[in-house]
Amino acid sequence: MSSQPLLNNCDAKMYHMERASVRDLRYNFQKIERLLEKGEEIEITKRRKPIARLAPVKRQRKLPDYKAQLRAIYGDRVLPTTGAEIVAWDRDRY
Repeated sequence: MSSQPLLNNCDAKMYHMERASVRDLRYNFQKIERLLEKGEEIEITKRRKPIARLAPVKRQRKLPDYKAQLRAIYGDRVLPTTGAEIVAWDRDRY
């Protein structure tokens, strides 16, 4: 039996994410930025030990047009009182 750990006997290492060192962050950030734009996660290492993980931000979807929805529901009706007047009346109640 050999004294080497079993992990060294494996001839193929499979990584599901890219790796970059702290030095790569400083000097080759454009390469890391391109990987993030593709949607890849990147493991940041310092002295070959993982210290952090960079993940791309999920794109926020565009908000619906609330003003158009209100216009579709209420049309061009103008209310006789404004929201500010209602708040003022409510404050004077007590």
